[in-house]
Amino acid sequence: MTTTGGTGTGGGRLVALLRGLNVGGRGTLSMADLRELCAGLGLADVATYLQSGNVVFSHPGPVAGEDLPRAIAERFGVSTTVVLRTGPELARAGDANPVPGGRDPPPPVGSMANAPA
Repeated sequence: MTTTGGTGTGGGRLVALLRGLNVGGRGTLSMADLRELCAGLGLADVATYLQSGNVVFSHPGPVAGEDLPRAIAERFGVSTTVVLRTGPELARAGDANPVPGGRDPPPPVGSMANAPA
């Protein structure tokens, strides 16, 4: 149960990618409950995308790395890895698309929780 990525320290708008939630019946939780939990942690402008477990939010200062996964485990009994990314980080991932001229629809982008060994 970890949060990774150096993006949680500067504040601003962040995306939290929650690994393995709402997939094949594992770790199922309501996005409304997840938004409520995030707001209770002091995150602002909280939005979720479908049943993906992805959360977008604003925060004026540092986001403690373990707060979100710890709160999810305590409230919902679900252990998950959380990867934090900024908008510019996600844009760079899209810009790095190796297909000339892009693709429609764009290819999926993955984020790793840890650096490859």
